[in-house]
Amino acid sequence: MLNVLCLKTLEQARMEVLEECELTTMKKQKKEYEEVRNAELVEAQRFEAAEARVNAEKERRGNQQKARKTQRKLAHQKHVSRVVAKKYLIGIKDRAI
Repeated sequence: MLNVLCLKTLEQARMEVLEECELTTMKKQKKEYEEVRNAELVEAQRFEAAEARVNAEKERRGNQQKARKTQRKLAHQKHVSRVVAKKYLIGIKDRAI
């Protein structure tokens, strides 16, 4: 009977030690998983920030191009209106005399 009690006690202690080892291993794996996940999240955020910067740069350059195009168009219109006005005024001088 004493032998059975000793065996049961030893078996119970062995099971508790195995459970503790399993819990330690699980905690370690969970910690490693969290570290990898956090690293991946940081990298994903870095890529998203880089993509946002690229998109902002594209938008800014597009706006600059539109502004330049509008400015060139206005300058061309001013030039054309000056040329037309000069031609008109040259003809008025002859007609007025």
